[in-house]
Amino acid sequence: MDKLLDLRTMYLGPERLIVAANVAFSDEISADRAEDVADHIDKRLADLLPVTPHVFLDPTQAPAKTRT
Repeated sequence: MDKLLDLRTMYLGPERLIVAANVAFSDEISADRAEDVADHIDKRLADLLPVTPHVFLDPTQAPAKTRT
């Protein structure tokens, strides 16, 4: 993940959390790799939080002014 553009969370009850992120990936990333990143975030959050997270990534290209 190159840059986090937007992050939204929704708490669905005592044990469920949705995390939706709009992220800018490099042009070379594959769909499989983006899915691996989402899975990794899912697992890290599950280790850190007392809820069951569900992570959704919306890969996009960063606007030209925010690219590094």
